[in-house]
Amino acid sequence: MPTPTQPLSRRSRKKAETKERIFDAAMSLLSDQDFDDVTIDQICERADVANATFFLHFSTKASLFDEFSDRVNAAIANELRDHPGTAIEKMELVHQVISSRWRPFPARFFALVHTFVHEDPAEKSSPTSERELVSIISDIVETGQRKGEFDAGFDPQLVATSLISAWNAAFLTQSKHNGARLESDAHADVLRIILQGIKSRPSSD
Repeated sequence: MPTPTQPLSRRSRKKAETKERIFDAAMSLLSDQDFDDVTIDQICERADVANATFFLHFSTKASLFDEFSDRVNAAIANELRDHPGTAIEKMELVHQVISSRWRPFPARFFALVHTFVHEDPAEKSSPTSERELVSIISDIVETGQRKGEFDAGFDPQLVATSLISAWNAAFLTQSKHNGARLESDAHADVLRIILQGIKSRPSSD
């Protein structure tokens, strides 16, 4: 019998609430200003916390991207839970969730991606969020292969890695061109290329 989840202590709840307040403040500022123009002082002022408190939750300003990515992955996992659709529909759902989470941050938020990708590896946290997304997409591909929707000759993890790498490249391209084309359009094109390439084809026999 599973053990009931223990309620968070008052201290843990307060810590989680403070982190949430800091994150929400940062996202609010980033929706209105360029990443480079948003300072930690501004974030802390809006969140009503001391600057030192920021660093108890986030190692750098760019590490907000870790938190953002973790939350996107959690939203994807939640949407996929008990989803009755096909593997193709699930792949499209992943794209929809990612696009909806990025949409409030037009060209401005792309600078955050660029900063994160080029951050000093010695200071950069382990990319657990990307590994989690690879795992999510790999599972969808593997399920699609078992059901005959996708070509079983492709390694699911390679497909997932290729898709995410192409999406990241699209983000970086947008950051260099100041978001001239909606990233959701570029991501939809990338997904379509991947799906058309791995879709199972009728046997010639």
